[in-house]
Amino acid sequence: MTNGLKIVVTLLLISVGLGSLVYYNLKVSNLDITQQKTHLLQIGNTLTVEECLDELIAWAPHCKAMKSLCVASVPVLMQSCLSGKSRAGYCKTLKKEDIRTTRFGYSVCQRKKKNRYTKKVCTIAYRALAKHCDPYL
Repeated sequence: MTNGLKIVVTLLLISVGLGSLVYYNLKVSNLDITQQKTHLLQIGNTLTVEECLDELIAWAPHCKAMKSLCVASVPVLMQSCLSGKSRAGYCKTLKKEDIRTTRFGYSVCQRKKKNRYTKKVCTIAYRALAKHCDPYL
């Protein structure tokens, strides 16, 4: 076998190995996020808005996906929890001008944060809450 052929075969084997690893990580990531979504859909009807937020903050550090995928899934997960029951009563207690600012929920997230990552999850969840409540205001 020539040196050129050895290099090509080696690169091919490395590519297949890396591709398999990426596929496995994506599969685990998808499974974890899907399981959390199912969990939130099941318990969302028993939770308050604050409890939905607490569930997400508790889950985020243990998310098995890449952190960027975990963060990107927060709006969908928050919506899954909120959709468990009508939040119209809660939403009507909010002011439209408050939920349309980037500071909505910031003070709550400051108190709840354990680290920068959970603060980010919290603030994204509040943006999802604002989107959910906007039609009620």
